[in-house]
Amino acid sequence: MRCPRPFDLARATAILDGAGWVRGADGIRTRKSTRLELQFVLGAASSEADRVVELIRAWSSKIAIALNVKHYPSSALFAPYEDRGIIFRGAFDVAYFNVGVDAFGDFSTHYTCDQIPPAGQNDLRWCSRRATAAMYDLYRQYTPEGRRRDDAILMAELRHDVPTIITLIPNANFIFNSDLRGFHRGAITSFDNMMNVDI
Repeated sequence: MRCPRPFDLARATAILDGAGWVRGADGIRTRKSTRLELQFVLGAASSEADRVVELIRAWSSKIAIALNVKHYPSSALFAPYEDRGIIFRGAFDVAYFNVGVDAFGDFSTHYTCDQIPPAGQNDLRWCSRRATAAMYDLYRQYTPEGRRRDDAILMAELRHDVPTIITLIPNANFIFNSDLRGFHRGAITSFDNMMNVDI
């Protein structure tokens, strides 16, 4: 998978300098008396996620950005909008969590303009009219070529705006007995239709 933006702390520093974010005496940038401290939210009790966060914190520190990391139980982090859920209410600057999509390539619940909470699940609040049109056009396509065209539009918009960054892609391994019949690993889930499995 090609990274949409090269990892370049020197360029990040130049961008922040150019935008008027000045390093303060405490090593954190400020602009017009606003401190560049990001609210970073994630779930509780995940050592793997904590390691990723600490790596991000180290990089952020090098470009003089502070991270205020807060762990929440899933019941608070992913609570519905009407229950003041952290993610759906947008009570964060950066959020770290797992997300999955279907094998068809439908990203509409995550990225379309009309799915911004409370209307839906676009908790990034990212809106690209061009990408939204392509995501809905995907359902009108009957050929793989047509779907690939729509998907290419969405990916180009995501690469341009970078509203989200993929940090990890899990690689699951399955071990099963040779006499197990009808078992097929799913494209995006751990198991296929287990009704077809037999011994």
